[in-house]
Parts: sequence; structure tokens; C-alpha cells
Amino acid sequence: AVYGDVLVQTDVIDDSLSPMWMPWSTRAFKLQMSHPSTAIFIGVTDYDVGPMDHETIGRVSIQLGKFCPGIMYTLTYDLHDSSNLIEKGESVGKITVRIRVEYDEQKMLMEALKPPIQSWVTSKQKKTHRVAKYCTEGPHDDDVFELQLLW
Repeated sequence: AVYGDVLVQTDVIDDSLSPMWMPWSTRAFKLQMSHPSTAIFIGVTDYDVGPMDHETIGRVSIQLGKFCPGIMYTLTYDLHDSSNLIEKGESVGKITVRIRVEYDEQKMLMEALKPPIQSWVTSKQKKTHRVAKYCTEGPHDDDVFELQLLW
């Protein structure tokens, strides 16, 4: 998951098409909300050990400004390879997340009047960086020329 300039990862669950995280595993994160328009990007990948890249499965973008503070939401989203409506296609799976936001409503209202700050995400490994880039931008790599994008 990518939120602002923060990259977080759950524990890896091997060989499961419907993974469930145990209470003692890394499965929850507390993130600092700085602007109400900042989305959280969640990507699902097939984790590969070694030099090969993780295989991307799907992604979802969640606008946290739509949620009321202090309420626990359990939501199910369809995963898609791309957020582009033309390329979206069929759902490649589903993800269920539990979200709770807490913020001072007056402070967030004042922050909403300002433009969000630009964030940069860094990672220690190249393949982890590719997953973060996939979460936020989708399947297309701006550094690689793809002829199909021109048509």
C-alpha cells in the first residue's frame, strides 16, 4: 500500500488464492493523514523471492476523504489492473479492507483549502519500487516505450 510518501507491506502468505492474515501478523497500519484528497493505493502482487519482479495481480485506489471520522468501515473492492476506464476490463479479484479514519474536522477543512503536497516514495529494492509504482500509476512504465499506448 502507498499513502502519500509511505510504502507499507503486509506479511507474505504463500500459496493461497484467498489469503487471511492472522492477528499476530503484520496486517494493519496507522498512517498520518495530511490532506483529505490524498488517496491510499493498494496493490496485490504474487510475491517472488529472488531477482525476478513480483507479478502484479490488481490494484485499487481509495479516497479516504469520503469517510467519516471514528467509524469502522469494512469494504470490499474489485481489483483491476488499470484505473483507466478504457482499459479497466473485468475484475481480476476482490479485496476486503477495514478502514477507520480519525482527524480533526476543522483542521482537515482548512487543509482542504490548500493544494496537497507532492510526495516521493523511496524503497530499498528495485522490485519493491516497481510494486509501489504499479500501485500509484498502474501497469504502464513511463520509462519503457509501448506502441499500444499510441493507438
